[in-house]
Amino acid sequence: MFTLPPLIPWRWRTYRFEIDTTHLFNSGFLRYAVVNGVGGVKSVNWDEWTRASTNANDPVYFTDSTVYYWRVAVNANPMIWKKRSFQYIPGKEGWGQDDFFQFTDNSFTGIAMNNGQELRQFVPIQKRNFLPR
Repeated sequence: MFTLPPLIPWRWRTYRFEIDTTHLFNSGFLRYAVVNGVGGVKSVNWDEWTRASTNANDPVYFTDSTVYYWRVAVNANPMIWKKRSFQYIPGKEGWGQDDFFQFTDNSFTGIAMNNGQELRQFVPIQKRNFLPR
C-alpha cells in the first residue's frame, strides 16, 4: 500500500492506512496500520496490520477472488482519504473491476448506476446521423 505523491512538502507526518472487504470500511475484516515519516512513498507489509475490532496485530492474508478496498490519509482532523480497490486472484496480473462499488467513482456514457439495487443499467444513447447536402 502506498501513500501520497512524493512531491508533497517534506515534513514529519503520521499516515493511517485501512484495508477492508467493503467500501464502507466497517466489516469485521477491517484492519489499519499507522506509518510515520517524512513525505514520499510509504508502505505497509502484510504482517504489520492491526485488526480494528481488537487492536491486536493481525496480518492480512488475501482470499481468492475477493475485492479489497484500501485507503490512506494523513492522520489529522478531518481525515481526507485517498481510496483505491483491487481484486486478489492468485497467479493473475492486470486490471479489472468486479464489485459494484469499484465503479461508483467512475464517469460513464450510456450507463446509469442504480445504487439502491447495486446495478449498472444501460441507457439508450441517441445518435443523429447527418447526411451531407
